[in-house]
Amino acid sequence: MTITVNEELKAYIDPLTSDEYEALERSLLAEGCRDALVVWGDVLVDGHNRYGICQKHGLPFQAVQSKLFQTMEDVHLWMIDQHLGRRLNSREEIAKVARLSSNQVVMIEKIQKLAAPELVAAIKSGTVSLNAAAAVATLPEEEQKAAVMAGKDELKQAAKRVREAKSKPRDEAVASQDESDHDELQMLRQRVDELTAENAVLRRQVSELQNPSAATQAPW
Repeated sequence: MTITVNEELKAYIDPLTSDEYEALERSLLAEGCRDALVVWGDVLVDGHNRYGICQKHGLPFQAVQSKLFQTMEDVHLWMIDQHLGRRLNSREEIAKVARLSSNQVVMIEKIQKLAAPELVAAIKSGTVSLNAAAAVATLPEEEQKAAVMAGKDELKQAAKRVREAKSKPRDEAVASQDESDHDELQMLRQRVDELTAENAVLRRQVSELQNPSAATQAPW
C-alpha cells in the first residue's frame, strides 16, 4: 500500500539516538517488522522509525487502519497526548512543534479537561468543530450530552449561546463605562459654564474698580 509521511506529524516524535537507531535496525533485520504500522487512510500515524528502516532495507511490513480518528485534528490530539504532553510543559512549545496556534492548543486542552465522552465522540465523527466543541465543553456535562443528542445544529447554537454569554458582561461593562463617561462630560460642561459665569463677574468687578466713575455715573 502507499504510505504518506506527514512531516507535521513526524515532528511530534523525538528522534532516536544513534545507538537506539542501530539497535532497532538490528532487530528489524534479524526478526523482521513484527509490529504493524498504524495508518489513517494513507497517512502514517505510528511507526515512523520502523517504516524508515523497512524502506531502507526493503523489508516487508504490515499496516493497520486506525478507527480512532475521523479528522486530522483527531490525529493531532492523539499525537499530542502520546508524544508531546508528557515531555513539553509550555503551551508555546507544544504549539510550535505541533504546527498549531496557541489558541488551538488552548481549545484542545479545554476539551481534554472538560468535554463529556459524548462531545469527544461528536468531534471525532465530524459533527462539531474543534472551536464549537471548546465552547460547549464549558457547559455542565448533562447540557453537553443533551446538545450532542440534539444534533449538529443544537451544538452550534449551544456554542453560540456560550460565546454570547461570555461577551455580555463585557458589553455591559462597555455600556456602563460609556454612561460614566457621558455623566463625567456633563459635569465638566456644567463646571465650565459656572467658571465662565464667575469669570464674567470678576471681569466686571475689575472693570468697576479701574473706573469707579463709570460704575457710579448716572445713566442720563
